[in-house]
Amino acid sequence: SINSRRPDTQNCSSGCAPSYWTNNPNRWPHTCKPTDPSATRFTDVFGSAGGYQGKTLMQVLHLTGVGKDTLACYLSAAWLNVGAGNTPINVLSGGTVKNIWNSYVGTGHYSPTAGVQWDDGQIVTWLKTTMPRVS
Repeated sequence: SINSRRPDTQNCSSGCAPSYWTNNPNRWPHTCKPTDPSATRFTDVFGSAGGYQGKTLMQVLHLTGVGKDTLACYLSAAWLNVGAGNTPINVLSGGTVKNIWNSYVGTGHYSPTAGVQWDDGQIVTWLKTTMPRVS
């Protein structure tokens, strides 16, 4: 689960915002490919639920919509941060990144802890705290 009760541990992350990953494809983790023909697709990471079939992580990082599009963008950056070792496991793991998406797609929210439900905006607000590096 997300460590939403310990803000002191959240600030130790050196994660990067979506703009960093779009501007620095050469820094992507070796497990993800930013460009075609072998580009990592959003569905390769998050599954087919929720859409974005055929879109690469890079294309999702460029989404400018609101709601689900913004969430998909920030979760893509979070996935890259985890893969690059920028986010400590006690702050955010790859499994949690996937669980956030699957929960949101299935229920319209994510529960970081019992009795708490975050909508897409609240999830993105929290994800931003793990991404102090913008460019």
